[in-house]
Amino acid sequence: MRGRKAPEELSVSHSISCTPVQWARMRELAERAGMRTSPYIVGRVLKREGFGAGEAGHALVLDGKQQRGMHDAALGAAAALSGLSGNACAYTGLRETVALLFEARLDEMAREGRRGEMEALLASVTGPERAAALVRRAVMRAGGGETAGAG
Repeated sequence: MRGRKAPEELSVSHSISCTPVQWARMRELAERAGMRTSPYIVGRVLKREGFGAGEAGHALVLDGKQQRGMHDAALGAAAALSGLSGNACAYTGLRETVALLFEARLDEMAREGRRGEMEALLASVTGPERAAALVRRAVMRAGGGETAGAG
C-alpha cells in the first residue's frame, strides 16, 4: 500500500490553450526527455523563471497580514531607536520604513540560505557589484559570515 502524498505534492488539473501543432511539439519534447507532458511543461516554465524543475520556489511577495506585521515591526523598531513611542513614530518617513522592511526580507533570505536567489534578484535592480555587497551585508547581519547560504 502506497503512502498518501503531502498536500503540497498533490497535483491539480488546469488547462492551457495552444494550437494542435504546439501541443504536438510539447508532447514530442516531453517524450524525448522521458517525461509526461504536464510535468515537462511545468518544469520548463519554472526553470525559465529561475526555479529548479518541479520546485515550487519561495514566495517573492508577502500577503497583507505579513506586510502589516513587518510594517508594524519596522515602526516599532524605529520608535525604539529614536526614543519615540506611539504615533509619533509614523513621522519617521516612508523611506526608513521601506529600508527596514527590505533589510528584514534580505535577512530572512540569508538565514534561509537563499544567497544565490538574493543576488539574482538584486542584480537585476542594482547591478551585480552592488547586489553582491548588499548580500554580503545581509549574510553578516544574519550571523552567517561569508559561507552561509553560498550557492
